[in-house]
Formats: sequence, structure tokens, C-alpha cells
Amino acid sequence: MFIYLSKKIAIPNNTRLNCLAWSKDHGFIACGGEDGLLKVLRLDSGKEGKLKGLAAPSNLSMNQTLDGHSGQIQVISWNESHQKLTTSDQYGLIIVWMLYKGSWCEEMINNRNKSVVKGMAWNFDGQKICIVYEDGAVIVGSVDGNRIWGKELKGTTLTGVEWSPDGKMLLFSMRTGEIHIYDNQGSFLMKLGVLCVPVGLEEMQVIGMDWYDGRHGYIEENCPVLAICFDNGCMQIMKDENDDDECQPFLQRFQTSKPMTPYLFEAVEKLLRYLMNRCVKPDLMKCTGPKLLSIDTKKSENLILSKNIDIGFATKRLLGETAITVTERQKLEFIHECRSMLTTMIAKLQEKSPLKQKAVRGLSSLDPCVIQHSPQLAQKRFSFLLEELNHANIINDVLAENAKKEYLHFCNLKKSELQEIFRPCDQFSDEVGLDTIYGSFLIGDANYKHLWEVIKICLVLSHGNATVEGGFSVNKSLLVENMHEKTVIAQRHIHDEIQEAGGIKNIHISKKMLDYVRGARKRYHEYLEMKKQEKSEKDKKKAEKRKLDIQVKDLEGERKKLMMATEEKREAIDVELQELKKKQASLY
Repeated sequence: MFIYLSKKIAIPNNTRLNCLAWSKDHGFIACGGEDGLLKVLRLDSGKEGKLKGLAAPSNLSMNQTLDGHSGQIQVISWNESHQKLTTSDQYGLIIVWMLYKGSWCEEMINNRNKSVVKGMAWNFDGQKICIVYEDGAVIVGSVDGNRIWGKELKGTTLTGVEWSPDGKMLLFSMRTGEIHIYDNQGSFLMKLGVLCVPVGLEEMQVIGMDWYDGRHGYIEENCPVLAICFDNGCMQIMKDENDDDECQPFLQRFQTSKPMTPYLFEAVEKLLRYLMNRCVKPDLMKCTGPKLLSIDTKKSENLILSKNIDIGFATKRLLGETAITVTERQKLEFIHECRSMLTTMIAKLQEKSPLKQKAVRGLSSLDPCVIQHSPQLAQKRFSFLLEELNHANIINDVLAENAKKEYLHFCNLKKSELQEIFRPCDQFSDEVGLDTIYGSFLIGDANYKHLWEVIKICLVLSHGNATVEGGFSVNKSLLVENMHEKTVIAQRHIHDEIQEAGGIKNIHISKKMLDYVRGARKRYHEYLEMKKQEKSEKDKKKAEKRKLDIQVKDLEGERKKLMMATEEKREAIDVELQELKKKQASLY
């Protein structure tokens, strides 16, 4: 793909632009800025001309300034299906524009006079528009200007809105960086799991949401279609609003030879929070970090009702499809079992969680995202790390103090410098790890000599069992049905030797190897005969042991019978003796 400058358009009086929207189906570009500036542009497509590509003309077939707004344009939204343009300014004035005889003119005007519009979005067929205001007000209206429903989300500050491709759900972005999902009637469904922004950083603004409707086809099956962008440069792409498996990406991500422990604290906390959001009461989820471990999911007072837990849209849909064959009671029992599964899983994560370890929280100070976006938090966590290393006598007091000063200096580098340092680093790729990044910058620099000593210790520790974990994956790829354990081990030896040699083409076939292969059949039969004898001896021992077990059992049974008979006879004698003593006493 090549990108080139096709047309440069000057804005009158150098007015600053604030927003831009493109009508993909019709080729219009709408841009809004200060002092009510609103322009609609359209480039010639070049279809009618003979020249195409780079040589095609790029004249403007439309360059219209729309008058109607007096304040800064805040939001622009196109209705592709009905070819309408919707705009709003800083005073809350909303104007719907229509194309009439080749030019844009006002069709409808609306002003709530209470708050600023922060987002507008048309649904897939252009029949409905959702408007969200900064004060939490939500209005859904029809294309002909009628209000369908309205809702006040009290205590929230909205920043944007997006429809799902089927028009059944609405995504609302909050000032806190959270995204809430509602149905098309205004009922709350769930919070969207945001995984790309590290937990514990200052609030991040959502600056864009786009949910592709599949109108122009898909590159591949199950490809990501939902994109969410934040003002810190992070972007999260998803297959849908509720990606199926939260645990699998976590497990795959940490099966690598790179040092990954600096990412572990954020990843485990996000995973734990994502699972707890499904069944734990929302007011308990306001805590952060290790405090999540203190929430007891075995206590019913900490959990929402079974019927209200989030079991996912796919499960809800399948339950709906079984309405004829499954009773309501069976559905409730199933949902209750889902809640039990979630609470058990959460309890296991809490019990074994790395969040309990201060060192894990401290190692997150080496996460590039934490350093760049929250340097104060990074410095606090690095202090935790130094304390743990010092208490364990891994580093001395002098090294800890010097490393702390150098880390502070490192965090205070210009943002552009930090971005350049960490640019090659990608925690989701095996190409470049943190050890390579830090080493290339710190090694040989006297200003960071002590810091590098500490980081080197930490990254060596954080490699852990990465190679072993990776080995599990290799073993799985080698397995076939009915494969004996010894065969698995042998194949793994062969695999490792080939890898060590640099590939199968680099293996030297010696005479010894050829002779060994020629005698393989004979050795195989000898092995089978040896195993047959071993099995025969083992069977004999088992038969003899079984015979002895039966004899022991019979003797124990006889002993028990004799003891019972003796006990009965003793009791009879005791009774007779008591009677005789009574008669004897009566004679005196």
C-alpha cells in the first residue's frame, strides 16, 4: 500500500479545525472548527476521466461553507443511508443537513440548552440516531426528527457513543475511560473489558470508537471489527463486545522466552477484575490492586443475584434458542452453576495470585507503559522493588539508593526520548524483549550503571520457567493418539537435537547412524521380548500377591468370628455369675 498527497486544502483565516468526518459511500468530507466554521468538500473521483491513479486530477467538485453554527464545532456524524449530515457545536446546538439540488441546506435544528453534545451516531440503516451529552443525558431519535426514548445516566460524564452493527446495542464511553454497554432500549447490560490500558494509571480519555458493520465484507472469519482508541496512544481491537475467552490470551502471552514479569501485575489484575465484574457487586469493584484479593466470593452478600450475572451474549442467545425444550427453572439452575464456576475460578486466582507479592508489583515499574504514562506511580513501585531486593540481601543499601536516583532521572527524560527508547518493544511479540531494550540504552552509560545492575538482576529472575512452559506447547504439537510416554520422550529428544543443529538440513548422516537404523527392527523385537518377560514376571507376582491377600483375608475373618463367639460366651458367663451372686446374697 502506498499513501501519497492527493490534494492540500487551505482553511480560511487559518481557522483551527476540531473535528472531521468522511462519508465513505458518497465521497464527502465534512470538517468543523472554531467560530462555527463548517465546510463540506468532495474530490472528483476520476471515474469519468481517462487518467487514473497518481496522474488523475484531484479537483474539488464541492467546497461549500455551511452557515448555522456560531460556536466551535464539536461533533460531526454522517447518515450514509439517507445522505444526511449531523453537526453540533459547543453550545449544544444540533443541525441536521440534507443535500438538495447539489448543495447542503438545513433540514432540522435542535437545542437542549442544558449541556454540550459529546457524541452522535446513526445506526446501521440510518433510521435512528443516538445523541449523548456531557451531563449524562442520552436521546435516541428517528430520522424524521421524532424522539424515541431518553435517559439520564446520573453521576456519569459521557464522551462518546457507537452503535453495534445489528443496532441492538449502544456503547457509551465515559470520562473515566470506561465503556458501558446498553441495549437499544436504554437498559444497562455490562461494562466492556478494557485490557489495553494499564490498571492504576491516571484516567485515560476514549477519543474514538468504531464498529465495522461488515458492509464491505471481511478479510477473514472472526476478524476483529471493534476498535477503541485512547488519548495515550493505546488501541484495543476486538472481535465483538465480549471476546470469548479472557484466560487464553493471558496464558499464550506469557509462554515466551522474553522476561515478562514486569507485565504480570497489570495482566493478572485485569484478568481478575474482568472475571469479578461478571458476578461481584459493582460497589465492591471500586478498589484497586491487591485489595481485590480481600473480596470473598464465597459470601453471597458480595455477589449479585444469579439471574443478573454476566454469562456472555453467546450463552444468553443459546439459552433463548432453547426456550421450548428447557424450563425456566433449569435455566436458573444453569446460571447458578455458572456463578459457582466463576466464584471458584476467582477464589483459585486469589489464592495463587502474584498480586500478593510486593516484588511483582515492584517489577511492574519496568513496564514501558507505566514509565511513560505514569512516572510517579512507576517511581513508587520501583521503591517497593528496591525494598524487597534489599530485605532479601540481593542488593546492598548503597546500590539501592544509587539505583533509585538513576531511575528517577530515567523517568524524567523527555517523553519523546522515552518513546524512542521503547519504540522497538512489543510485549505481544517474541522479537524484542525488555532485556534487549534496557541493555541497548543503559549498558556503557555511567549515568545508569547502578540502575542497570538492578534491572539485570530483575530481568534474570523474571525469565523463570519460560523455556519449560514453551516446552509444554512443543510436546502438545508432537502428540498423536495412543502414543506411549517413552515415544513422546524420544520424539522430544529428536526435536531438540534438530533444533540444536539449526534445522533438519544441517543434520549430518554418519555411518554409525545408518548402522543403528539397519538394526532397529532387531532391537525392536528384543525390546518387545524383554517387555513380555517383564510383564510375565509382574503378572506372576500379582497372582501370588492376590493369593496371599485372599489367605490373609480368610484368616482375619476366622479370627473375627472366634473373637465374636468368645465375647458372646463371656457375656453369658457374666450374666449367669450375676444371678448366682444374687441368690447367694439372698440366703444371708
